[in-house]
Amino acid sequence: MELRHNNGVAFVVRCADGLDITDRLRGACLRIAQEALAKGVQGAVVKSRSPSCSAGGASFCQEQDGDPGRYGAGLLVQALRELAPGLPVIDEAAFEDGGRQGAFFRKIGAICAP
Repeated sequence: MELRHNNGVAFVVRCADGLDITDRLRGACLRIAQEALAKGVQGAVVKSRSPSCSAGGASFCQEQDGDPGRYGAGLLVQALRELAPGLPVIDEAAFEDGGRQGAFFRKIGAICAP
């Protein structure tokens, strides 16, 4: 899969044949986010650079608008942010940085504190 960007709209296509799978993936991500939040998830560690999970570092395929510098959040993170705007989200690459990892856990602690 890859993220593409066209006229201000992000979408996801299957690399093998270019089929736009945005609606199916968005629906699946929304259900996953709803289930996770219903189970009390207080934060998410996601896959970096993933069209479905990136916290903000998923690069857009540049063939759509010629701009290789565009990056965005994956569809699961978009769903989480839509349903729970303050939910701490970090990707696994950032999680390896001790300072960023600590900040992530402090945010979760603030959410979970009585």
